[in-house]
Amino acid sequence: PDVLTVAKGLANGLPIGATLAKDAVADLFQPGDHGSTFSGGPVVCRAALAVLKTLSPDRLRRIARTSRIFEEELERWGRELSPIRAVRGVGFMWGIELDRPGAAVVDLCRKDGLLVNCTAEKVIRLLPPYCLTEKEIRRGLSVLKRNLELFFQKTSQGRIENP
Repeated sequence: PDVLTVAKGLANGLPIGATLAKDAVADLFQPGDHGSTFSGGPVVCRAALAVLKTLSPDRLRRIARTSRIFEEELERWGRELSPIRAVRGVGFMWGIELDRPGAAVVDLCRKDGLLVNCTAEKVIRLLPPYCLTEKEIRRGLSVLKRNLELFFQKTSQGRIENP
């Protein structure tokens, strides 16, 4: 691509984003054409540099390998659990689209020690850090699945109020 935007893992969770462009495209930007709330701060830039220095080929291969756990597990859930309408994602960014509002899943998971988000009313969003081990990924997915199944059961019985 001529232009690429990056953010999620750039500073390992600190708020930063960057726009990368080929020289021919970058030359078109003039002062003031582009700005961001999350650009250029010294602390997050130092964190981003530290992250970039740790991204060795071995570490990137490990991230690619462990991300397949998400892909395989979540796609299987999409086939097995009928309230799941779609599973979308790649790497360590995933969305699980439900057939009903899913805000209660966030609360159930939080009480069980797992942080997830619900966006667009019906999408459970997963954005875990790249440093997770296979064991941590499997534990987190186990907690999420257990709470999704509990949520599906309770909403089907009318025991959890959907906003």
